[in-house]
Amino acid sequence: MGRPPTPRAPPTALLLALLLLLLLLPRPLRADPLPTEGRLVNCIQAKKKCQVDPICSAAYHHLNSCTSSVSTPSPVQEFLVPEECREAAQHLKNSSLMSCTCHRHMKNQVACLDIYWTVHLARSLGDYELDVFPYEDTVTRKPWKMNLSKLNMLKPDSDLCLKFAMLCTLNDKCDRLRKAYAEACSGSRCQRRTCLRQLRAFFAKASEPHAQGLLLCPCAPSDQGCGRRRRNTIAPGCALPAGAPNCLQLRRDCVSDPLCRSRLVDFQTHCHPLDILGTCATEQSRCLRSYMGLIGTAMTPNFVSNVNTSVALSCTCRGSGNLQEECEQLEESFSHNPCLMEAIAAKMRFHSQLFSQDGADPTFSVMERQEDAQDMDAYTLAKAYFDVKEYDRAAHFLHGCNSKKAYFLYMYSRYLSGEKKKDDETVDSLGPLEKGQVKNEALRELRVELSKKHQARELDGFGLYLYGVVLRKLDLVKEAIDVFVEATHVLPLHWGAWLELCNLITDKEMLKFLSLPDTWMKEFFLAHIYTELQLIEEALQKYQNLIDVGFSKSSYIVSQIAVAYHNIRDIDKALSIFNELRKQDPYRIENMDTFSNLLYVRSMKSELSYLAHNLCEIDKYRVETCCVIGNYYSLRSQHEKAALYFQRALKLNPRYLGAWTLMGHEYMEMKNTSAAIQAYRHAIEVNKRDYRAWYGLGQTYEILKMPFYCLYYYRRAHQLRPNDSRMLVALGECYEKLNQLVEAKKCYWRAYAVGDVEKMALVKLAKLHEQLTESEQAAQCYIKYIQDIYSCGEIVEHLEESTAFRYLAQYYFKCKLWDEASTCAQKCCAFNDTREEGKALLRQILQLRNQGETPSTEMPAPFFLPASLSANNTPTRRVSPLNLSSVTP
Repeated sequence: MGRPPTPRAPPTALLLALLLLLLLLPRPLRADPLPTEGRLVNCIQAKKKCQVDPICSAAYHHLNSCTSSVSTPSPVQEFLVPEECREAAQHLKNSSLMSCTCHRHMKNQVACLDIYWTVHLARSLGDYELDVFPYEDTVTRKPWKMNLSKLNMLKPDSDLCLKFAMLCTLNDKCDRLRKAYAEACSGSRCQRRTCLRQLRAFFAKASEPHAQGLLLCPCAPSDQGCGRRRRNTIAPGCALPAGAPNCLQLRRDCVSDPLCRSRLVDFQTHCHPLDILGTCATEQSRCLRSYMGLIGTAMTPNFVSNVNTSVALSCTCRGSGNLQEECEQLEESFSHNPCLMEAIAAKMRFHSQLFSQDGADPTFSVMERQEDAQDMDAYTLAKAYFDVKEYDRAAHFLHGCNSKKAYFLYMYSRYLSGEKKKDDETVDSLGPLEKGQVKNEALRELRVELSKKHQARELDGFGLYLYGVVLRKLDLVKEAIDVFVEATHVLPLHWGAWLELCNLITDKEMLKFLSLPDTWMKEFFLAHIYTELQLIEEALQKYQNLIDVGFSKSSYIVSQIAVAYHNIRDIDKALSIFNELRKQDPYRIENMDTFSNLLYVRSMKSELSYLAHNLCEIDKYRVETCCVIGNYYSLRSQHEKAALYFQRALKLNPRYLGAWTLMGHEYMEMKNTSAAIQAYRHAIEVNKRDYRAWYGLGQTYEILKMPFYCLYYYRRAHQLRPNDSRMLVALGECYEKLNQLVEAKKCYWRAYAVGDVEKMALVKLAKLHEQLTESEQAAQCYIKYIQDIYSCGEIVEHLEESTAFRYLAQYYFKCKLWDEASTCAQKCCAFNDTREEGKALLRQILQLRNQGETPSTEMPAPFFLPASLSANNTPTRRVSPLNLSSVTP
């Protein structure tokens, strides 16, 4: 028996007829043409999808049969593709096969590329279009992770190629791959095909810094040994052909191999100059990657000699005949390629700078500059979008950037985008949504990403600042404090990190446990935190020290000193400093809202009006300007307009503390308690140390006759301002309403001890003693109240003055001290509400004197100097907060 005949392949005409028959058949519902799915579709996956569709499958098989019949073109000709093959390709135009790509490191790369070139049969070389090459156009930049300190074992004058070889040896993966190709490419019996395969494996799998370091290490022109080591990196004795073949023949061999053809098209796409000026199509990193991709193929380039950095193919154009010009163009695309030459030179300069750095981390500054340069275009575009508050758009264009500056802007844009969306969901500044119901949805994702970077120690000072802000927003206070402290060590001059840390410090004791950097910025921070914690004496001392050491002309320090005096209600001193500051810096807007608060307290309408107009001329869209105008309208009792300007300030900056507090005051004036409560709560959310917001909430709940609530808020305000008599008087009134009279007396007495601003603590304490029938203590309080009024030299009429004289007149009358009673009764005659009572008491005293009634000889105390309130018994002016925890309702 003979062998069965070998089955013959169906003729092309039969396949074409079958394809036409399928086109005429009715299409089943499930066999609709596959839509284009983008360039990220894998060609192997695209082929599997195509096989589901009969028409697509038939067209692909027809194209596959065309590959054997298509002739290899000459350098000046297009591929000779038969018409029926072009028609088959036309049927695939809507298939994902036409847009599929391959990945450089995929396992089945050759099979994928074979599919790609099957469907792109007519793709000719020299067609430099960025959207018609088979690889995904992505560049993954990884940070430099080599430890150059390991090179200490080498001589200091060792050439850089030797240093890079040592770095590769110290890396397990690089060393293993390098030994593999060295073994395959060495010896007299080397197999060129095996050598090229191992070379491709090395440049594909070794880390890019190691591979580029070995191949592109800089050498001095006179250093023949370094140049020889660099030129022998690819083992040219085995990897390159023994003779010098014709360059056109070399290209024909390359085109017949899908892998080599793909690498050549990739090189021509990314290293091709667009004009005679040498303008390159893409960036240098892509050109170098495509150049290194050719190593290990039929068109492996290498350095021409040991003394320069010129590269060329190992071929010649002799014997090209009429194709001499085309051959020379191919040869010059390597030897005289300005894009490739500049990319190689730039990388060698980087390697040279890498080893010229001093210090423990010699790669940092050079690598950072290189990453900044690579990301500059994306960063500049994103920064423009960031400036116009298009945060999502900015983040989109920064995705994938590796420079620390671009990474910070990318993460910060995502954070601000979440904050903006959170504010938009609130609808308006005083909507019904309570705190906690609207959150920044991006915070958790940002925390996860930044935490990984932080653990890997890849965050710079700005990245640490943003990580701390995210942790603070998530109420992870302890972790946030640690991160902000670390940020101040990494970047001490970043004032934003110091301010965020300041917002998390609740008392002076916390400062003792912080390991802050020993820098002059620490003094500014301490002065600022002392001001925030109401430790004004310490703050003023810090600011004075800064002035003494050379910051005497700093307008910031002058303004902070004025704010400090404002906090202790030394209004005259604060006004004087602000007026002097306005003369030195007339266009300053910062802190002018605090200046307007002082003018408001003193009812200085004309000065406040001038300030508002002046700031409007400078910049009417600043939050401080809006607050100043709001204060002006509030002083004119136009509270609706004032609230409108405070809302405008909050639209400019939703986290501006002063606007929330002042708006709460305006709603209080308009009797809109619910809106006032909401505004004060927003202020507390911005800064929990704002005593004005806590005090305003207490006043609001006092109007609503909810003493238990207002007691809580007044106590919080007192803890923040232990030396403010207004908080203590308000606490005393709450305790009095709750019938806790003992605690009320403590509060009134403490209010007098710290310096009663409103001169009401002693009167309230005296009335409380009256209720408890403690007449002598009440009289002493009234006496001290009158003494304080007359000693301060003020002409202002006090409403309770007549009440004090009336009680003292009656008290001395009961004690039969006619002279003192007569004096107080005469004082009563000076007031409308006590005039008749004073006259009646004088008549009684005169009648008793006429009857011979003798006055009492037991005087409880001198008239204007009670024994219990003498100089030796006067309490101190600086006290700690009251401990009222035992009587918390």
